[in-house]
Amino acid sequence: MVKIAVAGPGHVASEIIDGLFATGRHEIVILSRQASHRDRSIPRQIRKYLADKSKDGKFLNYIAGSRQTAKHLRSTNLLYVDHGNGTAVVAGNMTEKYSLTAIADLVNIVVKAVEDEGEWPKIGGINGNTLFFADETAIGEEIKEMDREDLKAGVIKTSWPPGLDHFSLSEAEKEPISRPILCGMLLNMTS
Repeated sequence: MVKIAVAGPGHVASEIIDGLFATGRHEIVILSRQASHRDRSIPRQIRKYLADKSKDGKFLNYIAGSRQTAKHLRSTNLLYVDHGNGTAVVAGNMTEKYSLTAIADLVNIVVKAVEDEGEWPKIGGINGNTLFFADETAIGEEIKEMDREDLKAGVIKTSWPPGLDHFSLSEAEKEPISRPILCGMLLNMTS
């Protein structure tokens, strides 16, 4: 049995906790406190190295439309590619890569890692299916490449701006935050 401390039980952590709990072999403790807004614990050089090595992707569960594919993680319906209408928006150009991972795959990897009695590698990681934006958008007919500087300024120049549809937001809250979130996600998924 392993005693596991979880800091901040958000949606992803809740999925992992459920996976670990389902084994019946671990004691799980939730640590919570008010988050500090300072990031002084990691030296600047290490933060830069990790930022360069770790590229964001997305959970496939986020783009499942109205289908509930996980217990805690919900679809946001914030899509970069609208295959039905043949449109897409990407940051930079179509040669950028990103990763797609199912939350169930992440949970299974974490459970196996926790239960592995061997020595963990000094350098490790998790990577889902890596693909180019061009691979995902090949189905679409109208591809819109967004300028990075526009995205940094919160500007999306397209006739089809994807909207955010999240269970925790009222209709009035969705529109004002959809564009900034889309800009941030597009910029974070690319170098």
